[in-house]
Amino acid sequence: MKLLVTGGAGYIGSATAHLLIEAGHDVVVLDNLSMGHREAVPEGAVFVEADLLDAAKVGEIFRTHTPEGVLHFAASSLVAESMENPEKYFRNNVGGAVNLVEAMREAGTRLIIFSSTAAV
Repeated sequence: MKLLVTGGAGYIGSATAHLLIEAGHDVVVLDNLSMGHREAVPEGAVFVEADLLDAAKVGEIFRTHTPEGVLHFAASSLVAESMENPEKYFRNNVGGAVNLVEAMREAGTRLIIFSSTAAV
């Protein structure tokens, strides 16, 4: 199965991408590298440096790579920072998720796993 892993250069996303590749899946990693690290992206994954807030780029990723499913790990999750800068968290977590789901809808991608490492 071809899968898109958002936040795939972060700790949880890169570990998941690695396991998916081991299991024989084709993996595309999308990450803006604001918290992740390029070197964490597993060998064998296609890496796209992009931000979910860029709706045009997200749509292009779906048209180019045609993922059948998404594992979404690209959320901001630092509780203290979220209290100091709630607008940033709303914009990234809600706006980014809306762009992702809209691109999925346009591409006909129906499978998504949303993961949060902090309280939702």
